[in-house]
Amino acid sequence: MKILICPDSFKGTMNASEAARIIASAYDNDKNVDCRTLPLADGGEGSIDIIKAQFSCSVIRRTALNPLGHRVKGFYLQCGHTAYIDIANVGGLNQLKEEERNPCLTSSYGTGQLISHAIAKQCKSIVLFLGGSATVDGGCGLMQGLCGKLYTQMNPLLLDEYVDIIDFQRSIQGVSFTVVTDVSNTLVGEHGAAKVFGPQKGADDAGIREIENAMAKWLTLLQKYTSTELKSLNGLGAAGGAAMPFVALNKQTSLINGFDFFNRLLDYKTAVARADGIITGEGCIDNRTDMGMGPGRMAQG
Repeated sequence: MKILICPDSFKGTMNASEAARIIASAYDNDKNVDCRTLPLADGGEGSIDIIKAQFSCSVIRRTALNPLGHRVKGFYLQCGHTAYIDIANVGGLNQLKEEERNPCLTSSYGTGQLISHAIAKQCKSIVLFLGGSATVDGGCGLMQGLCGKLYTQMNPLLLDEYVDIIDFQRSIQGVSFTVVTDVSNTLVGEHGAAKVFGPQKGADDAGIREIENAMAKWLTLLQKYTSTELKSLNGLGAAGGAAMPFVALNKQTSLINGFDFFNRLLDYKTAVARADGIITGEGCIDNRTDMGMGPGRMAQG
């Protein structure tokens, strides 16, 4: 029997490669089972580890701010003129204790700092993985960090003090962005960033309503700059809407589902077709699993 062992990371416990190796060890003494391990990534936590294993990249280490503004050690990968940046690296839930999680206070500022540094190092293509963030700020913090604006000790989306649009466009001029999402959620509404992921990131009911209202206002403002219908765009709710400024303000931006991105790289579909059975999973299987996450896509075949 051929078994494909293809788990995603178990957030906060082990990465996908470690999980695959541990699962495969259960079959070490079974001569009737032929195991193949193929770590799964879908744009969420651990995605950059898969890139690091597949390509010859330089690890660029950089101090940046975590979601609450504390300086932490971060990194991104540079392959030629392409940078691979994981929002969870400095802006993830893994950066915070459970009691610190509150998307009314957290900001994606630090990820913007990493992008700014990559652009300064002549990277003309940025691949941004959006899974595992601690924020629901519509990319406002990310814009602040990228443009070198003053850090604010709360979710900048709630301040109505947006980064100057022209300044942001100038900062990313000539740079293309591939934004890789691990979910298919839209930006606002019942399946939007605040209502679905706000509770996971520490928001109470009042906080969810406040963020949802602010996000709708921000969406209306950015919609004036693009013909793309932002409200209905699948995947734009990933990482609290962090991709929205890029999609709205940079024509060289593409939004792609993480499973599709890594399927092109690792050819999961062929591996599935050749297997008699598949073992997959991640840290939590719930109603979000079927919203574009890797294990849900694997289960669909």
